[in-house]
Amino acid sequence: MLSALKAKPKAKSVDLSDVGNADDRRILSLLAAQGDALLPARHTRFYFNPIKGEEATVDFSVLVEEATDMGFKVGEQRSDMLILEIEQSMSVEVVNAARRLMEHWAEIHAVDYDGWECQVVRSLKTATR
Repeated sequence: MLSALKAKPKAKSVDLSDVGNADDRRILSLLAAQGDALLPARHTRFYFNPIKGEEATVDFSVLVEEATDMGFKVGEQRSDMLILEIEQSMSVEVVNAARRLMEHWAEIHAVDYDGWECQVVRSLKTATR
């Protein structure tokens, strides 16, 4: 019984060839290697900062308004950083769409999109093997 609890989950083969961004593909591969099926929604955070070399403070208010209108919550907001949070799947389609949206916001609001992170969601069946 104790050995079953210590056993590492077996990675499922997940086709990530349609993930448009290499960093997103790498992160999804790491999640899948931990037994994450990628489909269940989970807490996800997106990071924005001032563009490097620019003034260290940014007015994120318009970006925040757009994001909250779309269902995002503000995890943290300072003059030098914005973290947006939402519950979302890690399916290829959702991750690609989120990447396009975040890069669009970064471009139109003249900020740097600094990536995302999320929780690992393991199925009970996978976690106990």
